[in-house]
Amino acid sequence: MNKIYLLTLMCIPVVVPAQLDFDSAIDAVGKRISFKIYEQERSRVAVANLVDHTGEENELGGLISEEMTVSLLKHSRCFEVMDRGHLAAIIEEHRLALGGLMNDSTLIELGRLESVEVVITGTITRLGARYKVTIKALDTQTGLVVAADREYFQAERFLDEYYGLGTGVPNPDPRPDPVKMPIGDCVTGKHGTVYVQNSRPYAVTVSLEAKDDSRSCKGKITFEVKAGETNHVRGICAGNITYEITKFHTHDHLNRGTIYMKTCGERAIKL
Repeated sequence: MNKIYLLTLMCIPVVVPAQLDFDSAIDAVGKRISFKIYEQERSRVAVANLVDHTGEENELGGLISEEMTVSLLKHSRCFEVMDRGHLAAIIEEHRLALGGLMNDSTLIELGRLESVEVVITGTITRLGARYKVTIKALDTQTGLVVAADREYFQAERFLDEYYGLGTGVPNPDPRPDPVKMPIGDCVTGKHGTVYVQNSRPYAVTVSLEAKDDSRSCKGKITFEVKAGETNHVRGICAGNITYEITKFHTHDHLNRGTIYMKTCGERAIKL
């Protein structure tokens, strides 16, 4: 009897959860959070940029927040989602007033001022060969966590670069910078460097615009990046920088978005 029992156990299949890719993981957790928000009968939601375990922002956190917004809208059950561009502008305005400090309590307060009932925050962490994304839905009236979830997805090279684990943009264009470095040290100038890497088979036009614009840094610039090349712009003002990419000859729109630049920082835009 014991032998039969043991043989039966050996025949039981071991089920190993499938490793999700980036898109599938974010859509899955967004769908689950959407249902939980619906159960709480909330009608207006805002999604903030995710941060790493130290509280620092990175491009991957911004990308996840953008995809989370899309997932929430896709699976929405009678609630609205605030435009992330509008939220980013509000956050940046208060970030400057608070000297760069931004945490869950501040986001809750900003959400309440904008008549948002739920603010989505979270963290993104690299764990071995995968990433873990943790999402929290915060009630702006009570400050309580009304929903929470987590998901994992496979690590890939481009995700590591967005997260800040890459070695930087390879083979930067050796030609002179489109913008000269302003006089004075970096901290005084409150500027950073943006790399634009064009892997497309045609030239593109890049427009960068920062909220600030002063003698010590550049607030707006437009330049060309040829096919397969990388240009870097020094001296762009720190803070939120919006970018727009178009084809060089036809002016067809290709991409737009927002990156956050710390003073003396570096950011990469990959096409």
